[in-house]
Amino acid sequence: MTGTGTQLALASGALISLGLVLAVWRLLPAEPDLAEALERLAPLTARGRSLREETTTPPRDTYERVGAWALANLPGMGWASVTDADLAIVRMSRSRLSGQMILGALAGLIVPTLILGLVQLMGAATGTALPMLLAIGLAAALFILPARAVKDRSARARDEFRRALGAYLDLVALERHNGSDIRQALERAAEVGDSWAFRRLQEELQRSVWIGSAPWSGLHALAAEVDLPELGELADIMKISGETGAVTVESLRARAKGLRTAMLTEELGRANDAEERDRIPTYVIVALLLVMVLLPMWLNVSTAVP
Repeated sequence: MTGTGTQLALASGALISLGLVLAVWRLLPAEPDLAEALERLAPLTARGRSLREETTTPPRDTYERVGAWALANLPGMGWASVTDADLAIVRMSRSRLSGQMILGALAGLIVPTLILGLVQLMGAATGTALPMLLAIGLAAALFILPARAVKDRSARARDEFRRALGAYLDLVALERHNGSDIRQALERAAEVGDSWAFRRLQEELQRSVWIGSAPWSGLHALAAEVDLPELGELADIMKISGETGAVTVESLRARAKGLRTAMLTEELGRANDAEERDRIPTYVIVALLLVMVLLPMWLNVSTAVP
């Protein structure tokens, strides 16, 4: 009997260790997918079509296979909480996100149930209601977490792109001031930076060369794809410059200054909100102290009244 208990304990320990290993493996950065990298360099029309016809492309891994099946067979799997622009700026397909949510929910249901079964096999008297409620709660949390993570990542990515765009506007203005034409100014300015935002601009400008379109057309498409109106304003400025022949150096510099001012105002607002949130515990402590001081006095007065 002791040997059986020891074996069950070892089995449960191995299962828990396997769960920890899988969790660590899930958090590690994935290897870049060559097919996905080549798809990013495809013409703009093909890329837009691939976003709309995502379920017709062959899935590349387990997440995308599960997600593609869910999108095709389960109703309500579109999840409006995560928009196409959010997915585009972090370069994640909707099928991958769907697969992460589905597999996360399954893991939240299965792992606690297996652990509960092993504990009961070891002879421990445990109820089933509370563990099952915990399993359902864990499944719901793991279902929501991937979408929440994408929303947070996309918000941070847009902020980073806006900061890079402020510097990019100044660089384009400098290139235009030095006599470069529109395409040269946009391409040379994009080659200066080495961040992912500058590389994204380089890809769009190179793609516009391959498909033979104006450079501002690609910037317009990228602005709409990732929901970045500031980039669309840059494309509008360059389009006007291309159609009228104006240099628009001052317009670019004024837009860069306005963008930095808006970002500074937004940062100050966030700092004020964070400061207000930090004060909430102080308010709660003061309220509790007042209750502790005033409540006995009120009780004494109320009991003293005949």
